[in-house]
Amino acid sequence: MSEVHRLHRLMAEDPAWRLLRSDTVYFAAALLPQHLSAQEPRLRTEVLFELLDADLAAMREEGFEVTGDAAGYCNLWRGNGILARRVIPDSREETYELTPAALSAFAFIAGLEDTRVSINQSRLATIQQRIRQVVRDTDPDVMNRMRALQRERARIDQQIQRLGRGEMPPVDDRHAADDVRDVLSLVEALPRDFTRVRTQLEEINRNLREKLIDSSGQRGTVLADVFRGVDHLAESDAGRSFEGFYGLIMDPELGAEFEDNIEVLAHRPFARTLPASDLRFLEDLMGLMQDRSAEVESVMTNLTRSLRRFVQTDEFRTDRVLGHEIRAANASALELFRHVQPYQDTGFDFELSAIDISSLGAWQLYDPGDARIDSQIVDAPEPEAVDWAELLRRSRETDIDYEELRRSVADAFAAADPAGRAAGISVGQVLAHRPATQGVASIIGLLSLAGDPGPDTGEETVSWRTIAGTRRSARIPLTRFTRPPAGSRGFQPRKDI
Repeated sequence: MSEVHRLHRLMAEDPAWRLLRSDTVYFAAALLPQHLSAQEPRLRTEVLFELLDADLAAMREEGFEVTGDAAGYCNLWRGNGILARRVIPDSREETYELTPAALSAFAFIAGLEDTRVSINQSRLATIQQRIRQVVRDTDPDVMNRMRALQRERARIDQQIQRLGRGEMPPVDDRHAADDVRDVLSLVEALPRDFTRVRTQLEEINRNLREKLIDSSGQRGTVLADVFRGVDHLAESDAGRSFEGFYGLIMDPELGAEFEDNIEVLAHRPFARTLPASDLRFLEDLMGLMQDRSAEVESVMTNLTRSLRRFVQTDEFRTDRVLGHEIRAANASALELFRHVQPYQDTGFDFELSAIDISSLGAWQLYDPGDARIDSQIVDAPEPEAVDWAELLRRSRETDIDYEELRRSVADAFAAADPAGRAAGISVGQVLAHRPATQGVASIIGLLSLAGDPGPDTGEETVSWRTIAGTRRSARIPLTRFTRPPAGSRGFQPRKDI
């Protein structure tokens, strides 16, 4: 690869570079690996938000400048290619997990913090053994490979003889610990590799769909392969590498042997010099690899089935027609661009539709604890006896006593002569028979009971006394009662003047 080509690749803005030079790299490196680890590679959106919000609150208390919440930071990191958000199959729930770029960046940061020396005898022996094995297995001469295996057998026989004579003591604790650390350095990349393989399979699936929709010559080849049952995902480099690993890791005999060996190592004296987290990681390693392998295998199987359904249903035909229309529209736009500039007014107005799309993870969940009352419930004192006269007085201060007004109108009708009753009783006549006990509220109540003034025109003067005893008067429309009001409507809210 030339320097120029490499420079272009480095300038292609890989998400790992964006994370390492972003302002939030310290938050991401401190928080995300703690919650999205090899043992727990993904979390439901609401769970991750809750954990991160608690961490951000603790950082604020320590004086760090935190400008957002967990949802905001996760949306930022997802847009930068650091977090991947996926929907759980057969569910509407969403999960977050680290992308391969994030895992690479965090591995680099962890290397900066790691002070262990990697130059040791164990690592050199491992390198020599691997080179010796590659040289032997790639030799096309059968006799050379046979002689190499015979030398290896002679070396093993010599070690057996020395062991029988008691000349080979066990490896000391320091070298044993170095060997285990070398193993850990090899397996630390496995979670990142699983994520990278899954991402590559999803990318291959997208490319295959694009080729199917595209009208180029490759489309016919891919379509024929899918109908013949060719699994392009399994035949890819990532698929072949994973299938070999998957067949080996799911071997029950290998899994049982690995777990037995780890259990034996955990009880050896040198294991006390290793961090407890490293031992737990080794104990869980086989189960972790089997779970992640089964997950990637399920993803590859589902993608293959989805691809076959895509080409065997109307979805493929619909997308192909849509792709053709989009390409035709682009071609027309390019042709039109030669005659009409983008900023030129065409004289046409288009109504653009838009929809507000938000993530389920951004929803605020209901917390029953918010409605919980922490204060102690105390017994109320024994209520006093109700004074009905006082209760009536207070109610008359806030409400219009329509029952009293109806009785006043009825009494005015009873006291009037037949001619007066036939002509109707005005509000002023009612007040002349019985004064307004509630002041202006009584005037408003009588006008409300009388309703529409009717065909009569004119005014009349009414008077009342305020609570302070001051005499007041006003001119109101001449309003008459043609009959006594029937029924009782009880107390009603006072109306403003």
